[in-house]
Amino acid sequence: HEVASVLWESHESTASVKMLRDTLRSSDFEQQDITVGRSDVLAQLGKQLADARLEKPSDILENYLRPAISHLPKNAVGREAGRVYHAFAAFCDQQLQHPANVEDYNRIATLRQRKLEEVQGLHELMKGTKRATEKKEHERSFVKAQSWFKLDDEEFQHQKKSRETFLQQSLQNYLLALQASDEHDLSVLRFFALWLESSESEPANAAVNKYLP
Repeated sequence: HEVASVLWESHESTASVKMLRDTLRSSDFEQQDITVGRSDVLAQLGKQLADARLEKPSDILENYLRPAISHLPKNAVGREAGRVYHAFAAFCDQQLQHPANVEDYNRIATLRQRKLEEVQGLHELMKGTKRATEKKEHERSFVKAQSWFKLDDEEFQHQKKSRETFLQQSLQNYLLALQASDEHDLSVLRFFALWLESSESEPANAAVNKYLP
């Protein structure tokens, strides 16, 4: 585990990741004289895979970061718990801020808005047209525009829900990390910046309201 950390700092990312994976495969590593928790190794591996972009974010979340949290005891505190919660929070924060993810979200939001305006415009044309042939033509265009809007709306709602989940998880786990240990006290700055940026988000405020006390 120590050698893997040194290799990572030396920019030997592939070797470091392989060594951490080998550590996880060792069934007795948690019973060694120098204790290294499974949660800690899973969180470190998830962080390194994300930083090096060696696996998809969804796979990192499901295969490493969520299991890291689930391996912690209930109401866990201490250095390991702090590191695991912080790794989870930072990963979700990273997904929110990643330029490609932001660009994708803004792109689909713009497309959806254009399609919505097109549907509304065609609806007004249908209402204002008296001639049967023109009305039928507008109806065909309206139905077609509606189907395209539905596709873009589904993609937009999916991405919106995904971003809301990342936001909630990030805020929640920054607070849990701050509660668990003093190792990540500087995260309070990032927590407040993220919360204030999202002050109008009900899911964000609900997450903070639950964990802030």
